Amino acid sequence: MIPILPVRDPHPKPNAKAALLLLNRFQEQSIAKLQKYPPKPAKSRYRRTLDLKGGWEGETITGNSFEINIFNDIRYSGYVQGRRFAKGDVNQLKRFQKGGWVSLTDIDKDWNSGPRLRVAIALKLDLKRLPVIRI
Repeated sequence: MIPILPVRDPHPKPNAKAALLLLNRFQEQSIAKLQKYPPKPAKSRYRRTLDLKGGWEGETITGNSFEINIFNDIRYSGYVQGRRFAKGDVNQLKRFQKGGWVSLTDIDKDWNSGPRLRVAIALKLDLKRLPVIRI
């Protein structure tokens, strides 16, 4: 009798480093997306300062869980690129939404509508459920 050995380990060990790289990549892509300015409105005399673009930052927190935070400390950022319907928080004004500004709600949708990344992270960490983010 000849034993049949699996080609791959049937019980792979969690790979936290690879999962963290995937999370950081998502964070970097999200910040790059938030930093893009839509075209200037026609006949606008406003000169863009690019302060909003420079204010986007991210931090990664590790420990018992992985967490990424994306934030902007520029005081008016919530009105231009904040959540669309956040209770108790500054919301993106409709004129900026219509003007094509990416919001934190859009980033949240990117995460939830693109399960490939979440599945890849879950597999790397050997999770039973897909990871979530809080923005």
